Amino acid sequence: LLIIGFMIFEEKVPREVETSPWSMEGGNPQRTGLSTYDTKDNPGGLKWKFQKGKQSYTSGVIAGDGTIYTGAHDYDTGENYLYALTYEGKMEWKVNVEGAREIALGEDGTIYVLDYYLYAINPDATIKWKLEPGEHRWRSFMVQSDNIYLTAHDNRLYSLDLNGVERWSVSLVADEHDLRNESPCSLCVDNNGNIYVNVRNMGDDYIISLHSNGSFRWYYKFGVSVESNPTIGPNGRIYVVSYDWIEDDGGILFSLNQQGEVEWTCEIDGWAISFSPVLGPDGTIYIGTVDGILYSISPEGTLKWKYTCGNSIEMPSIGSDGTIYFGLGEVYRDDDDGEGSIVALSSNGKQKWKTQLGKLEPYQPAIGTNGYLYVGTGRGFYALGDQTFDEFLTPGFECTSMIMIVGFIIVSLKKRGKGARSR
Repeated sequence: LLIIGFMIFEEKVPREVETSPWSMEGGNPQRTGLSTYDTKDNPGGLKWKFQKGKQSYTSGVIAGDGTIYTGAHDYDTGENYLYALTYEGKMEWKVNVEGAREIALGEDGTIYVLDYYLYAINPDATIKWKLEPGEHRWRSFMVQSDNIYLTAHDNRLYSLDLNGVERWSVSLVADEHDLRNESPCSLCVDNNGNIYVNVRNMGDDYIISLHSNGSFRWYYKFGVSVESNPTIGPNGRIYVVSYDWIEDDGGILFSLNQQGEVEWTCEIDGWAISFSPVLGPDGTIYIGTVDGILYSISPEGTLKWKYTCGNSIEMPSIGSDGTIYFGLGEVYRDDDDGEGSIVALSSNGKQKWKTQLGKLEPYQPAIGTNGYLYVGTGRGFYALGDQTFDEFLTPGFECTSMIMIVGFIIVSLKKRGKGARSR
């Protein structure tokens, strides 16, 4: 018996950091989808799955101490929850909320949850405050430093302090003479505190930019539909993807400078481009489409490569090493017979691995300090990283480390007799 190889699997404990490694959808206030942590050693194996009954789970956010927060909807009871999970997938607590459409973390660890109400929840599960929307329902929000920004269906942007008290509000109507059915869609904030909001206007959508005090900077009309978040690059460029629902002939990636002027555009062939662009560590822009194409576009606006997979591609996340991760699934299904997966690509578009996660499409992965991916789906919340192989252990024991033999050869030797021939 010859042992020809072994591997040592070690628990990758996330290190505590002062700031959240993934604080909101898109990972940060610029919505870049880019992590500051290396993921090249993540093999994509299932670490754990969290599931309570028949519940669907949102994208997760990660606190500096490694705690993971996700929202859930229970299809049997109709209840909605905010869960706090350890990095090992154990539930620390849950809080009943009216809904958890969006989750973001403040710098002090406060968890903000938006649906009908805006909640502020302490890390110990106590509710600090909750804010009703009044006459107009909240649309989207952002936490940046000591500011909470909210868009609402009254076409206004609200600025709140961390106690939920309004500081100011401002109209997002760019042109009173061209008001159709305007509705603020999403927002982001750059490193200088400038605010950018995409506003829907019956297919003549625009982006409006404001100073941190709410005063007007500029706006730009796209002339077509925009449903994604704007994304801010490290050079201050604003990236926005449009889509022409009327002609159904693909979309356009716009690159705007800090004056609101178009620097370049790049045509995107694809159906229903409603996902936000994300950025690689070298400034490359990545865009996924519902009909299953991931585009890689240079910072100068030229196509680098396309990855085609046939199913809907969710908004990607990217490790600091350049690995691209995205959810892949079948769309517009009325049953649970589809396939949901997380795919990992290298920065040149070559597939590294693919891990199936049940039957429904995964949302954007959150990336932890340990390089693990934390993924919400319609049927479970998952962690992808090193295997612990707990399923092979005797009940009552816990795996703290493991040495595993991954291969062996049994060689049977028999002395060859005279006249025997070799084969």
